[in-house]
Amino acid sequence: MRWLILLLTLACLPAHADPRLQGWTVQVCDDANEWPPYTYYERVEGQKTEQVRGFSIELLERLLQPLGLKYRIELLPWVRCLQEVQRGQDYQLLLNATRNPERERAFLITEPTYSTRTYYFWSRRVHPQGLKVRTQADLKRYRIGGVRGYTYSQLDQIDMASLQRGPNYASLVQMLHLDRIDVIVVGEEVFHGLAGLPGYELAQDPDLGRAPLVVERPNRFHMMVSRQHPLGPALHAALQGGLAELNRSGELQRLRDRHLRR
Repeated sequence: MRWLILLLTLACLPAHADPRLQGWTVQVCDDANEWPPYTYYERVEGQKTEQVRGFSIELLERLLQPLGLKYRIELLPWVRCLQEVQRGQDYQLLLNATRNPERERAFLITEPTYSTRTYYFWSRRVHPQGLKVRTQADLKRYRIGGVRGYTYSQLDQIDMASLQRGPNYASLVQMLHLDRIDVIVVGEEVFHGLAGLPGYELAQDPDLGRAPLVVERPNRFHMMVSRQHPLGPALHAALQGGLAELNRSGELQRLRDRHLRR
């Protein structure tokens, strides 16, 4: 009887699923700074809870449930999250990251789950006439700020070592107004997501100017799996298979659209 139950369970798994994944609880981390509408803490009456919500969370649940997998997520300082998933011991998966050669060596990377449109921001107090930016290369004449640990892969003409780093976007906006930096770059979708969270009232800041930045390629984000964990390749293959199915059915795009409308 137990053999029959096992056979029926395995028969219900998607074709791309490795049976060794059945019943595993995947340990997931992502950025403690929050990355709405993709990952963020739910608010109740304006107060942050411990419940993590967003597009990437719902997508993860859609991918793991058919595999018989559970997950536990914790939002960590971004650099630590990257290091932990690379080691693969306490965490095996992260949800929102852009790819670069270093990460391609460190992680098993899925197909893109979404992309963001790039905007640049400046302080109207410091630059009341705005910035003279038509292309990405024009940013080189300005002091650029960036969040610590972020790669900004869409800025392929900018030396990342030249960026002045801050812990989060709220601190970078303060640096803009204090004339410590001239410009920051943010995904339009993330800007609108942050604007709805307490402490990130960016859209309500009349002194914050913004405009679209022309870049050669969209800023694509991926899930990344540890290469070091024994089940890492099987998890990566299962996520890839699930993403392909959701993409073919149109469900992936519907999921994106629903979260971006919020």
